[in-house]
Amino acid sequence: MRGDWVRVGRDIAEELSRMLAERTPDQSVRLTLAELLARSGADQEPDGYRTRSYWAQCQLGDRYWTTLRDAGLVLSFHPDERGEEVQWVTFRLDRMRT
Repeated sequence: MRGDWVRVGRDIAEELSRMLAERTPDQSVRLTLAELLARSGADQEPDGYRTRSYWAQCQLGDRYWTTLRDAGLVLSFHPDERGEEVQWVTFRLDRMRT
Protein backbone atom coordinates (compact mmCIF):
# COMPACT_ATOMS: atom_id res chain seq x y z
CA MET A 1 0.00 0.00 0.00
CA ARG A 2 1.26 3.47 -0.85
CA GLY A 3 1.33 6.04 1.88
CA ASP A 4 -1.03 9.00 2.24
CA TRP A 5 1.54 11.79 2.02
CA VAL A 6 -1.11 14.51 1.74
CA ARG A 7 -2.41 13.51 5.18
CA VAL A 8 1.14 13.29 6.57
CA GLY A 9 1.94 16.80 5.34
CA ARG A 10 -1.30 18.20 6.73
CA ASP A 11 -0.81 16.48 10.12
CA ILE A 12 2.77 17.73 10.49
CA ALA A 13 1.72 21.26 9.47
CA GLU A 14 -1.05 21.19 12.11
CA GLU A 15 1.40 19.95 14.74
CA LEU A 16 3.81 22.76 13.87
CA SER A 17 1.02 25.35 13.88
CA ARG A 18 0.14 24.30 17.44
CA MET A 19 3.80 24.68 18.43
CA LEU A 20 3.82 28.16 16.90
CA ALA A 21 0.65 29.16 18.75
CA GLU A 22 2.08 27.80 22.02
CA ARG A 23 5.41 29.53 21.34
CA THR A 24 7.33 26.29 21.70
CA PRO A 25 11.07 27.10 21.51
CA ASP A 26 11.99 24.49 18.89
CA GLN A 27 9.26 24.63 16.27
CA SER A 28 10.30 21.61 14.25
CA VAL A 29 9.29 17.98 13.90
CA ARG A 30 12.09 15.47 13.37
CA LEU A 31 11.07 11.98 12.29
CA THR A 32 12.94 8.86 11.27
CA LEU A 33 11.98 7.31 7.96
CA ALA A 34 10.29 4.47 9.83
CA GLU A 35 8.16 7.00 11.76
CA LEU A 36 7.27 8.84 8.54
CA LEU A 37 6.24 5.64 6.80
CA ALA A 38 4.17 4.57 9.81
CA ARG A 39 2.36 7.94 9.77
CA SER A 40 1.72 7.58 6.05
CA GLY A 41 0.24 4.11 6.34
CA ALA A 42 2.70 2.65 3.83
CA ASP A 43 3.06 -1.08 4.35
CA GLN A 44 6.66 -1.30 3.22
CA GLU A 45 9.70 0.86 2.92
CA PRO A 46 10.74 1.41 -0.68
CA ASP A 47 14.49 1.85 -1.06
CA GLY A 48 13.86 5.14 -2.86
CA TYR A 49 12.80 6.82 0.40
CA ARG A 50 16.33 6.38 1.72
CA THR A 51 18.04 8.25 -1.11
CA ARG A 52 19.26 11.79 -0.78
CA SER A 53 17.96 12.55 -4.27
CA TYR A 54 14.36 11.68 -3.28
CA TRP A 55 14.40 14.09 -0.33
CA ALA A 56 16.24 16.77 -2.33
CA GLN A 57 13.34 16.71 -4.81
CA CYS A 58 10.85 17.00 -1.94
CA GLN A 59 12.91 19.81 -0.44
CA LEU A 60 12.87 21.75 -3.70
CA GLY A 61 9.20 21.02 -4.37
CA ASP A 62 10.00 19.58 -7.77
CA ARG A 63 7.10 19.03 -10.10
CA TYR A 64 6.13 15.56 -8.82
CA TRP A 65 7.10 16.13 -5.21
CA THR A 66 4.99 19.11 -4.15
CA THR A 67 2.83 17.50 -1.45
CA LEU A 68 4.95 18.58 1.52
CA ARG A 69 5.59 22.05 0.10
CA ASP A 70 1.87 22.45 -0.62
CA ALA A 71 1.20 21.66 3.06
CA GLY A 72 3.32 24.72 3.96
CA LEU A 73 6.37 22.78 5.05
CA VAL A 74 10.07 23.13 4.47
CA LEU A 75 12.31 20.21 5.25
CA SER A 76 15.87 19.23 5.78
CA PHE A 77 17.10 15.66 5.57
CA HIS A 78 19.89 14.00 7.45
CA PRO A 79 21.95 11.19 5.92
CA ASP A 80 23.78 8.52 7.88
CA GLU A 81 27.38 8.88 9.02
CA ARG A 82 28.61 7.85 5.55
CA GLY A 83 26.50 10.59 3.98
CA GLU A 84 24.54 8.07 1.94
CA GLU A 85 21.17 6.85 3.19
CA VAL A 86 18.77 9.36 4.74
CA GLN A 87 18.00 8.46 8.36
CA TRP A 88 15.59 11.21 9.42
CA VAL A 89 13.83 14.30 8.15
CA THR A 90 13.15 17.58 9.98
CA PHE A 91 10.09 19.64 9.11
CA ARG A 92 9.37 23.32 9.81
CA LEU A 93 6.61 25.66 8.71
CA ASP A 94 7.46 27.75 5.70
CA ARG A 95 7.71 31.23 7.27
CA MET A 96 6.98 32.80 3.89
CA ARG A 97 3.55 31.14 3.93
CA THR A 98 2.52 31.54 7.60
